[in-house]
Amino acid sequence: MHYLKLVAGVALLTAALGSPEKVLVGHAVEILSGDTFALEAENKLYKVRLEEVDAPERGQPFGKQSRDYLEELILHRAIRVDVSFVDKYGQQVGRAVLAGGRVVNDEVVAQGYGWHYRATPNPDARLARLEQYAFAHSLGLWMQVEPVPPWEHRREKIIPEAPWERAEMDYDRVLHYGIVGDVKSRIYQWPACRGYTRAAGINKPVIFQTRKQAEEMGYRPAARCPS
Repeated sequence: MHYLKLVAGVALLTAALGSPEKVLVGHAVEILSGDTFALEAENKLYKVRLEEVDAPERGQPFGKQSRDYLEELILHRAIRVDVSFVDKYGQQVGRAVLAGGRVVNDEVVAQGYGWHYRATPNPDARLARLEQYAFAHSLGLWMQVEPVPPWEHRREKIIPEAPWERAEMDYDRVLHYGIVGDVKSRIYQWPACRGYTRAAGINKPVIFQTRKQAEEMGYRPAARCPS
């Protein structure tokens, strides 16, 4: 009976497909963290990372609760993943949608089990609103007085080299690369640039995942950056 329900759910998801860059349809077989799970699709296993969501790390407050919430929400259920890209570790980064239409990324943020991970030039305004809702209602991790974002928890003392393209990028470290642009001058820079400073002189800097992404969006490197 469970198998029949799963097959029916997968059929429903397939019928509802849009036209993203890549689509995986299957079911979640293992929950790895509050924002990452293993998907069985096309007789293969894929590691899926929820896009624009960052859940507490293992060992952080609410790390276990976040993982448990994702498990309750999606484990063994039919699910569609609209994949935006694959990072250097083979993570399929994208949006996960349950058969009934619930967007997993949204649910995690709305219930306070993850932050809105603004690691993109155009952050999702919907996720920003859901995060604000969770904060205003002290849901999940927002019960804490000063919760530490997982990207700060992971931050290393040595700044990693800014990747050129997504195949070289670790999605969990986008904010560590420090690739920022100025929307007025259309100039971008990264820590290897001489005199680099993330905030100085830039009002609301644009965050890029890779240097190639910045250039594809019409930005050029600062004169003091290495070629």
